[in-house]
Amino acid sequence: MWKLVFPAVVIVTVLIVVYLTYRVILRVKHQRNIETKNDETLSTNDEEADDLSCKFVLDAKGNKIGESVTVDRDVLIIKKKSKYLGVPLKHVEKTDKTLTVKGLIDEKKAEILGEKWRRRSYNKIKQPQEERELR
Repeated sequence: MWKLVFPAVVIVTVLIVVYLTYRVILRVKHQRNIETKNDETLSTNDEEADDLSCKFVLDAKGNKIGESVTVDRDVLIIKKKSKYLGVPLKHVEKTDKTLTVKGLIDEKKAEILGEKWRRRSYNKIKQPQEERELR
């Protein structure tokens, strides 16, 4: 009896593993499609990004945080020493020569947003070089 049951159990187990792997692959593809659509639909116009970049960014007390680099979707990217910070545009107030962040900055969340931008922008730059090498 065990000679008949054991192969059936193995076959069922393999089918379950294959099915779950297939579901994970579909989920990853779907997530990539969503990220691509978000990149296209949430991007700001170039004039707004140019207007907000290359300015000193101050906190509410007037202390220098860093310098604005670019605008990614609805997030202002700030270079602070060797780190990149991301602050939502709704918390940024524009003055003549500087930008001021309204309220307190959550450094950890800002670093996470900045690091996400850095990785995405690095991948966009790196990818065309890899394609040239493959040709």
